[in-house]
Amino acid sequence: MLTRRLIIFSVPVLVLLSVAQSSAADSEVSGVFKGNDQPAKLMFVSAHKGTPFADKDTIKLVFTEKDHVKDERPDLKALFGDYGSALVIGIQPDGKVARDGRKTRSIRPNLGS
Repeated sequence: MLTRRLIIFSVPVLVLLSVAQSSAADSEVSGVFKGNDQPAKLMFVSAHKGTPFADKDTIKLVFTEKDHVKDERPDLKALFGDYGSALVIGIQPDGKVARDGRKTRSIRPNLGS
């Protein structure tokens, strides 16, 4: 009887996990992050509760080259280079990057032409 209940419970969980995994696979990101024009090896990542942005909760992701686990505010030290090259991103619980909504354009240097 216990085995049957376990199987009945396990099937919906496995279905949910496979659906979640397939949707996560569709949203993978890959690329090269460079710091000072050198490829950075971002080996450490942590997630922290961020400050609300546009009345929505945020999650702060901190990617660094050096271990920052013991630091309470690794995002601040990462911005000042204490952990080597770093990337700090704010995301909303739905996975969207927190941004102010303004359109950005690339900055082109004036080469004196």
